[in-house]
Formats: sequence, C-alpha cells, structure tokens
Amino acid sequence: MRFKCFYFGLLFFSLGIQAEQIQAKNFSLHDIQNNRVITLNDYHGKVIYLDFWASWCSSCAKALPLFKKWHQELGDDFVVVSVNVDEDKADGLLMAQKFQLDFPIGYDENLDVAKMYGASVLPFSFIINQDGDIHYRHVGFQDTDAVKLKTIIQKLLSK
Repeated sequence: MRFKCFYFGLLFFSLGIQAEQIQAKNFSLHDIQNNRVITLNDYHGKVIYLDFWASWCSSCAKALPLFKKWHQELGDDFVVVSVNVDEDKADGLLMAQKFQLDFPIGYDENLDVAKMYGASVLPFSFIINQDGDIHYRHVGFQDTDAVKLKTIIQKLLSK
C-alpha cells in the first residue's frame, strides 16, 4: 500500500486547516466507473469537495457514503470530485460499486495528482470555492468532522 506508512498515524486523528487562498491546480484523470475524462476546471463556478481515498482506508470507507449524500443533497452548485489512489484500479471500482457512488472518481495510477496536491495521507480533502481557490484542507476523517465540513461548504454555497 503506497500510503500505509502515513495512514496508521491518522487512524484516530483528523485535522482541518484553513488554507491560504491559492488556486487549485487543474488535472485530468479517467473516471474509474465510466472511463470518461474528469477535468477539475470543468467544475469552475461550483463549490468542490476534492477527496483523495483508497479502498483499504477505513476512514475513507466511513466518509464516502457521507460524500455521496452531500453530492445528492447540496444542489447543482456543489460537486464531489474524488481521486482514487489504489494500486489496482479494480479495488477502487469495487468500493465505488459497493457504496453506489454517483460522483466523479478519477483514478490516479501514478499518484501524479496526489503528489501535486501533497496528499500523502488518506483521506485527504480540499474544499474549493467557486473561484477555484482552495478554501480549506482536511486530513483524516472522523464522524465528528462531518458537521464542520458541511458547514464550511454551506457557507460557501450561500455566497
């Protein structure tokens, strides 16, 4: 597992960081569910929850159904874009099917996008505002994080 050595340190830990307003870096990846190309800039003008995950990550498995719910509930001005970093694409696809995920899931085979975003632990997430700026960074995931993350998203949506 490419991230495992870092992951164990975050098993019971999560950290949110108010980010400096820096522009999110664009990327294009193939969606593991339909092989369409996902390009981050295609969602410019929306609030984006960008999430890096893998099938072996228990915190990721806990968070993904919540992100699916947000993707369905928060309206057309919000989108979840996720990046799967499994060594084997089939593992990510199986997890996506298990949870019936309906948001874009790019497969980062060589970890180029994960490296570009500094996502060295999982889950690693970013909330990107409508202008394409990284508004918030979040490392790890616990159930108690959900309210705070959703509140940040809703505040951006109300602007």
